[in-house]
Amino acid sequence: MGLVDIILNVAALLLWLNWREMRQARREKPDRISLAGLLKYAGKPSHRQWWLILIIPIVLLVRALIFQQVGPSLHWTPRLSLELITLPFHSNFPGRMLSYSVLNFLLLLGRVYILLLFLSMVNRGALEHDMIQRWVRMQLGRLDRWPFWLQIFLILIVAVASWFSVTPLLRHLGITPESHTHMRTAIEGLLIGISALLICKYLMVGVLILYVANTYIYFGRSPLWEFVQVTGQNLLWPVRFIPLLFGKLDLRPMVMLALVGGAAYGCELALEKIYFYLPRWV
Repeated sequence: MGLVDIILNVAALLLWLNWREMRQARREKPDRISLAGLLKYAGKPSHRQWWLILIIPIVLLVRALIFQQVGPSLHWTPRLSLELITLPFHSNFPGRMLSYSVLNFLLLLGRVYILLLFLSMVNRGALEHDMIQRWVRMQLGRLDRWPFWLQIFLILIVAVASWFSVTPLLRHLGITPESHTHMRTAIEGLLIGISALLICKYLMVGVLILYVANTYIYFGRSPLWEFVQVTGQNLLWPVRFIPLLFGKLDLRPMVMLALVGGAAYGCELALEKIYFYLPRWV
């Protein structure tokens, strides 16, 4: 069931990203006439765009129906992991599977856009003509041109607003306690938003590992490795002045990996302590 959950979630995500790409590409005028441009679909693209976005609720509904029918017999309990807390959705309760299906997709979508905003912050002013970074800018639209501090503020505001919106539903389903003040809900949403930012550690570690591999092994020229090389160099900005280059051996990526892991672990512990030791009067 877990594999089915992941596959349908990724399918809905790909539908959304494809819809965003087609919608943004339709607004942009091509720089020049090309064979690819001449071979594009000549009908009404808006119809195809809306079909993509309309399929997403169908996928989420089908997933909820499957879990509602099969989940109780398998004693399967899907869970939403919000870094700080985990929300269980028991499949033997009617109505919970549809809520889980929608919230799980929105959570995945939010995490993807956090990673896209992170790439926008890291590669700001670089990779203007890179294929991957252009795709990132296409997905973000106007958000890509916002200052980085405003992008972070937006993530936190969306996290607080989302937690305020979801809390009544979670209380109705009996997943969270009934008695909560608005101040406590706002603080919880803020802490959940900050913890959501820590998902960037996985992207940083992955890019730095690929950067190290590309430094010592030649994989050829491709947009992917150019993107990894420039992004890796930008991620090493905090340690660029430390003299850790010994001939062809560069220890800065190792130091940066240790810093990322240590900082993320420390932040997780601090956020968990703050969350679980919030005063009862809040």
